[in-house]
Amino acid sequence: MKINSSLILGLIVLVLTITLVFVVSAQHKTPSVAVFNEKDTVAQYIKQLSQKNIDSSNIKAMSKRFKLALNDSLNEYAKAHSVVIVEPGMIRAGAKDVTKEVQFSIAKKMRGQQ
Repeated sequence: MKINSSLILGLIVLVLTITLVFVVSAQHKTPSVAVFNEKDTVAQYIKQLSQKNIDSSNIKAMSKRFKLALNDSLNEYAKAHSVVIVEPGMIRAGAKDVTKEVQFSIAKKMRGQQ
C-alpha cells in the first residue's frame, strides 16, 4: 500500500497544531477574583478633599485625576495579578481584598509617582 506524502504532511501539521493548542492553553492562567472597596475609597478621598482649602475648579481637576488614577490602578493591579476585581458585596467569601494595595497605587499616582 502506497502512502500519499501530502496525507502524511497533513497529519504532521494536524498533530503539531493540536500540540500547540494544548501548550498555549496550559500556559494560560485563569484569573481569580479579588475585591476592591470603591465606595469607601471614594468616600475617604472626598473627606480628604473637604479638609483642604481648595476652590471648585481645583476640586474638579483633582477629582478627574483621582478618577483616572483609580481606573489605572485597578487595571494595572488586575493585569499584574491575573485577577478580576469586583465590589465586596458581589462575593460572599474567599476573595482577596486588594483595597489597600490599590489605594496605595492611587496615592502614588496622585502624587505624580506613577
